[in-house]
Amino acid sequence: MVEHGGAEDWVRLLGMVFYACHGVNEWEKVTPSRLEVDVEIKTDLSRPGRSDDLAETIDYGAVYAAVAEVMNGESRNLLEKLGTEIAAKVLSQWPCELVRVRVRKPHPPIGGVCATAEIELVRSTNGTDIPWAG
Repeated sequence: MVEHGGAEDWVRLLGMVFYACHGVNEWEKVTPSRLEVDVEIKTDLSRPGRSDDLAETIDYGAVYAAVAEVMNGESRNLLEKLGTEIAAKVLSQWPCELVRVRVRKPHPPIGGVCATAEIELVRSTNGTDIPWAG
């Protein structure tokens, strides 16, 4: 919970890039394609802001490793599934109020020109989906 008067603090890892085998087409399950992930974690940063102690905050490297574990893991059909797994992992491993996850597939195979397909989801510690809170 926020202990500093309702201010909003966020840890963000933006533009993480993975080459992985996810998608509904059979060839996507065996041919790695570029996928991009953003993770935003709402958490209280007042203590680490005072202490300058990594143990009191969310380690960016550990978050990246958790995201990489999902992205480099078992093939999934949907970006929605990847985002849900990433959100659940973040919520279970770090003290936070909510997490926002975006997963993008540049130039998706949709039979036409599209720069990027993207999903965005927000999940809270109480297990509910939250409308975009930006």
